[in-house]
Amino acid sequence: MAEHGKTLFEKLSEFRYPTINKYSPSSFDWLFDIEEALPFLEWFCSSVQPSNLLTSAELKQFECFEKEGFTVLEGKRLIEASNSPPMTPMMAGLEAELQELQKIKDSLLIQRQLCVNQLNICNSKAKRFLRKIADFDSNNMDEEAKDQSVLSKLKSKDALVTETLLSINQSSSNIMKFLKEEKLLCQHSFKQYLALEDECTASLTNYANKQFEQNMGQMGQNSGLEICAFLQIGQNDFGGLLDVDEKRRSIQNWELNWLQHQLPLSEEDRIVNETEALALKNALDLSCRIFSALVDGSFTSRCLIENRNYLNSLEQENLPSSKELASLKNCVVNSISKATLLRFSSIIIGDCSLKLVRQEFFLVKQKGFLCLLVEQWAREQLVLLALRLEGQQMKTLLSTVKNVSQYLFGAECQLSERTGLLDRLAKLEDNHRNRNTIPKHDEISCTLKMMLDLEYKQENVPIDYGELSNLAIILQNQYKTTKLHVGQHRERVVSRLEDVETQVVKLENLLFEGPLTCGTQKFASLSCLKANLDSVDMLREEVQKQLRPRNREFKIKLAVLKSDYVDALERKLWVLFYVDVKSMICKTEALQAKATLL
Repeated sequence: MAEHGKTLFEKLSEFRYPTINKYSPSSFDWLFDIEEALPFLEWFCSSVQPSNLLTSAELKQFECFEKEGFTVLEGKRLIEASNSPPMTPMMAGLEAELQELQKIKDSLLIQRQLCVNQLNICNSKAKRFLRKIADFDSNNMDEEAKDQSVLSKLKSKDALVTETLLSINQSSSNIMKFLKEEKLLCQHSFKQYLALEDECTASLTNYANKQFEQNMGQMGQNSGLEICAFLQIGQNDFGGLLDVDEKRRSIQNWELNWLQHQLPLSEEDRIVNETEALALKNALDLSCRIFSALVDGSFTSRCLIENRNYLNSLEQENLPSSKELASLKNCVVNSISKATLLRFSSIIIGDCSLKLVRQEFFLVKQKGFLCLLVEQWAREQLVLLALRLEGQQMKTLLSTVKNVSQYLFGAECQLSERTGLLDRLAKLEDNHRNRNTIPKHDEISCTLKMMLDLEYKQENVPIDYGELSNLAIILQNQYKTTKLHVGQHRERVVSRLEDVETQVVKLENLLFEGPLTCGTQKFASLSCLKANLDSVDMLREEVQKQLRPRNREFKIKLAVLKSDYVDALERKLWVLFYVDVKSMICKTEALQAKATLL
């Protein structure tokens, strides 16, 4: 019972009963304990709607109708009146107009379906066209990316080739600079050679005389009482003692002195030449490898870095050899200075009685010394011969280097020609990529022309991309205008359908006191029907104003149901009159007839 009382309370709240706030849902539970009132309460809670309520003015108008003699339809008369409503001319006209509106609605729906189909066809064509354009753009982007990658590779290879050629030119210039420097004896002229020999001989003679003068006093004291004979190198009687021609002896002495002076220099030159020849050989091997890599196309920056590291390692390996060369040079200079001191030491002949013996002994020693000098001179001649052979080898190596340089220069020319060819190919590819023509059998242009109803023949001159873009713009504009027209037509159809639906609902509310069609449909409007419905609405408002006082009294009586002053039959009669549709129709027709008479 508590649920029924709550339902009744909610229904009265929905009806906006004036004093409903004073009560609670439990205040109406006792009404459902009365068996006679239970069917009425159930019907009231389930069937009564706010649109069927009468205002106080309408209730007063209803009382006036009762006083004037209008009867109320009940029972069988009510059922017969509801089953066979009288057909008035106005209703017949409304039904005919309703049928016409239904036909207009059907035709508009058919037109709408046709427009929707055309719109779908246009959308499918536009989507297909946009898909083709997107594929074409993607292909163009792929081709441009490929061209950019090829161009970047060509630029990187060109940079590597340029850097390699610069390094080769630098190494060649270094080699030529090294070969132009005068490092061998054979590179001096004969006059320079004689001047150098004279200078060396004079310096050696001065040094020997100084050593003899310094040691002369000491050698005289060591001889005791013996008569000392001093012999100085370079005196005229020295050749007679040795049985050697003075001129020949001076020539031999000059050559010997020159050879002794040039020995460390030749050794140093030989070691330097060996080191530089090894470095030059390594550089040539490296140049050959680089050139082969350039020819094969496998030369990279990594190879260049490895070659530079290899050259640095070779320089590090040559450092100890250069240090050893310097130490050997110092040792050779010291040994030569010692040999010079021994060679140019003073020869003192002591005692007169042993003069001949000592002279013979001195001669033997001098002969042995001369033999030693001759052997040394022979060795030095062998060294000179070896130096000449090394010079010949260096000349051969120089010619080889020249041939290699010429070969590298020819390869450089070939590389420059290939680079120019690649540049021309790249420019040609750019021109092909930037060309503004379309082949004859272009599917996109054919499709665009077919969609625009244009004639297209295979024998025509190929169009360009500007024309293609113009066709695309035309098609896009046509699509936009078609879409705009379809949208406007759709809006007009929808507005007209809304108006038609509104008028139909008004007619249904007027004739049947409730909508029979779906309220969500939207139709178009008709001005004449709308004017008639407005007049009917005005008449209905007047009737409601007259019936509103009776409705107020009825509500007051419903509020005092708790006091049990109103009889159950009276309540039933009031409610039946209030919700009876047929009686309201009859009263409305009577009022309309009365209004026409007035």
